[in-house]
Amino acid sequence: MNREQYGVLFCFQKLAAEIGVTYIKMNDTLFNNSADVPKNDRKAIILNIASSYENSKSLLPSSPSLTDYPSIVKRRRAKRVRDCRVSHWSEWSVCSKTCGVGEMHRYRKIIKHGKRGGRSCPPLMQSKWCGADITCHLPNAYFNWSNS
Repeated sequence: MNREQYGVLFCFQKLAAEIGVTYIKMNDTLFNNSADVPKNDRKAIILNIASSYENSKSLLPSSPSLTDYPSIVKRRRAKRVRDCRVSHWSEWSVCSKTCGVGEMHRYRKIIKHGKRGGRSCPPLMQSKWCGADITCHLPNAYFNWSNS
């Protein structure tokens, strides 16, 4: 037996052992799967292993479902988590008061909402205090405090 034939025999013996084939049938003769492969009978061995495999499948008590073999179930690509995406901040609004203490606001918008457990959206509005240096109306302007 040459090196190439030995390699072929080794591969088929391994395959036969994996699928539970103990004997190989060639030209109506049964051979133990560890026997030497006769020269130029590779096709017969391949066909025998394939038919033995098909026969062993028909001997199963019931058709197995794909859940019995999770490694062969086509796995769907898991959808990725998506974090919320928001726009840049707008410019600050003008102060709400022309004198005294007021508020200024700035806003941003949601570009994409978070999905599948992604980070939720941050606040969309910010506020800060503002004030004008302009003197507000004096109390004297509202009430007459004169002594008359």
